[in-house]
Amino acid sequence: MGRKSLIFYILIFCELISAKSLVVDLNKEISSTAEINLFENMKESEIKKLSPLSKLKYTEIRKQWDECLRKSPEVFANQKSIQPWVMQVWMNCALKKYEAQKQSNILQNPIIVLRKNIHFLDRGPWKSSLISQWLRANQIMWDQSLAEKNEKKRSKSQASVRENLFLRSELLSQDQRFHFAGWTASSETPKEKRTWSADSLKEEKEMQTKIESALEQKHAQLSISLMVGFLKKYPGSTDHKKIRDKILDTSAEFFERDKPDREKVVKSLLEADPDKLADWAAWAHRRAYYPEAIRFAEAALQNLKGSAALNSYYVLARSHMFLGQYDEAKKYFLTVTQQYSGTDEAAESFFRLGLLHYRLANYDLAKNNFESVLSLNRDKYELNSRYWLVRCLEALKSPNAVEEKRQLIDQFPFSYYTLKLKAELKLPLSEGGEIKELPQVKIELFGDQVEIWNRIKLLTKSGWLLEAQSELTALPAPQKAEIQIVWANFLLSRHQYPQAIRLINQAMDQDPQFKDWSFLKRSFPLTYMDMVQTETKKYSLHPYVIQSLIRQESAFGLKAISSANALGLMQIIPPTASDVARRMSLKVTIPDDLYRPEINIPMGTFYLNTLLEEFKGHVPLALAAYNAGPSRLKTWLRGRKDTENLMTTLSTETKDEIWIDELPWSETSFYVKAILRNIILYQYLDNSLFEIKPGFWSELKEKKSIVQ
Repeated sequence: MGRKSLIFYILIFCELISAKSLVVDLNKEISSTAEINLFENMKESEIKKLSPLSKLKYTEIRKQWDECLRKSPEVFANQKSIQPWVMQVWMNCALKKYEAQKQSNILQNPIIVLRKNIHFLDRGPWKSSLISQWLRANQIMWDQSLAEKNEKKRSKSQASVRENLFLRSELLSQDQRFHFAGWTASSETPKEKRTWSADSLKEEKEMQTKIESALEQKHAQLSISLMVGFLKKYPGSTDHKKIRDKILDTSAEFFERDKPDREKVVKSLLEADPDKLADWAAWAHRRAYYPEAIRFAEAALQNLKGSAALNSYYVLARSHMFLGQYDEAKKYFLTVTQQYSGTDEAAESFFRLGLLHYRLANYDLAKNNFESVLSLNRDKYELNSRYWLVRCLEALKSPNAVEEKRQLIDQFPFSYYTLKLKAELKLPLSEGGEIKELPQVKIELFGDQVEIWNRIKLLTKSGWLLEAQSELTALPAPQKAEIQIVWANFLLSRHQYPQAIRLINQAMDQDPQFKDWSFLKRSFPLTYMDMVQTETKKYSLHPYVIQSLIRQESAFGLKAISSANALGLMQIIPPTASDVARRMSLKVTIPDDLYRPEINIPMGTFYLNTLLEEFKGHVPLALAAYNAGPSRLKTWLRGRKDTENLMTTLSTETKDEIWIDELPWSETSFYVKAILRNIILYQYLDNSLFEIKPGFWSELKEKKSIVQ
């Protein structure tokens, strides 16, 4: 080892020796006083008892901007360890107050304080938000000086930002760099202009011009025919993707409106090459245009062979099934299982063949297909395949049914299907009955982790839940199941529900000893129940429906955002939120208000109730519509006789619930069963009575409430 290397390791060792360290007894932290949740409804007497730090956060949550600005300086001075977080709240209240009154002097004090503490922008979970606020506030001051033609004031504002951020430009996001470098008076983004690619040939441009003209004149067949021709003639064009997307957008417009031009559009699309036809087939299938999907896939298969043909066979099988054309569906599902064995598509084909045969009462054939799925060892299908295998064995009066049930119950003790089996067998929810204690766990923290831990404790004690959630991401994630389960319980005591629920699920998957109600029940909190009860009473809806939906949608994460841009506790997408707000005569700011429980819960409950009315009180269908969209679900239901009258069948009989696993969207299938499972477990948490009555969910939409 060289001398330099030796010195390096000695320095590292000395740094470790001198670093701060802290041993935390997690069990003692759990048993300490429960922390407050400022986002819940609070009584006046409770508000008066809040600490100054909690009161500051409370004023921000309740949009009391004046009070927030009044309290911020004192709290900032007294809370040294979390000053950046207090600064963020102070700046947010100032910006919101400015938006209401347009008086830039409101921003002066927080700008001055942040300028003196500009190191806040260097590091920490608050960094990105503070930089955005800092830029926004200074830009407002800059715009104001432009309006006043105050050169001195403008120069000072510009110099301040340049001085404090120029050396920190590497911290900025691309958008923030744009604002910093351009520093324009208007923050509006100019509308994108439609321009042809610079390297397009003259002939390409002429063809694109023809396409544009046909689109403007609403000539569907001509425009699509021209675009298909363009893709075939210029496969390497830089405008290839733009033209392809335009084809799909234009086709969807005619398919949705069911215009007379629909058949003409299909014929134009059929002119495409085989690879594009396969793409059209997959696209049409996703949009539930099943007849068109079949035509595109059949045309593609005239030329595609081998692995290139797999997706088209898969589309044909599913499309025929969803149209009730079962003989054709069986033919193509068998093709996938025989020619593409071992693929994920083969596993799903076996599963859907099993469902199809079960629906047709061919229980022996159904059993064989479910066994074939299980032989492929695909975790995705194991639970559902085992459940339907049990039902096949029951129908065949096989003595193996009992053992299969036991195996399923042991492996998946708290799934919806397993709870149904337990209830049928009159088994207790959790065998053994004794309350299991948490294992004793201590963790050791080093260096910055000690400061982060201290901030987390202070923030959660004072109700700064979102800030604490951001801090938690900097601590190492527990890997062992016993640490996960105890850490999760600590988080639950601090109202950090999303991380806690995730850790409990991980611990249960990793170690069978934690697959017990004593541990799982802690992940079914009653937080926000006051708001939920208030709203559900308006619609004669059981509050556990909403509580269970929130647990599945966001895991009680206030600022949960999905990949589809669904927001808040009940995961409402902005277009739906705008429509619901209009119907409820609410004035809301999107997205900000969707993160507020007192706005999100009433809007989400209203929307679910409209779906319940639309689907005639059929709770599982309403839940499926909430997840997948009511139009998509109705299109699927109308596709075949077996499902077109489903909303009038208020039954939990096995044959009447098979549609849940037949849904085209696996996410929606899981979603519906998860919420039904949650409802059952919440009821058990309430009255310790484990019982699933036939059609139990049909009683969830009525005037009677079991929650007083």
